Amino acid sequence: METASAPGAGGAPQRFITGQEIPSRWWGVYHSEALDRLIRLAMEESPTLSAAHARLREAEENRRAQAGALWPRVDANASAGRRKVPGASFGQQAVDTTPFTLHSASVSVSYAFDL
Repeated sequence: METASAPGAGGAPQRFITGQEIPSRWWGVYHSEALDRLIRLAMEESPTLSAAHARLREAEENRRAQAGALWPRVDANASAGRRKVPGASFGQQAVDTTPFTLHSASVSVSYAFDL
């Protein structure tokens, strides 16, 4: 099988050679120091498979955290406590008041509109 016309060694046309093993360091067949340096740098700086998976998980968690801001927020709070108001609050020192229970509850809903 011949390729399109292109100058080859000695003017011969290029040919695909099938059925031969390709070396694992295939870039070495070009005998290029610049290419060797680039490949070496890429291999050194390339993340491992586990590091790449960790980055994907981190990105997914960040996406989920940011997506939470798209929904309304509902907060609820409840409390109870015993109180006793001293008689001095009413201007009478000797009056003993009865303790009472104070219940409090609140609900708030908020939503940030994206206008």
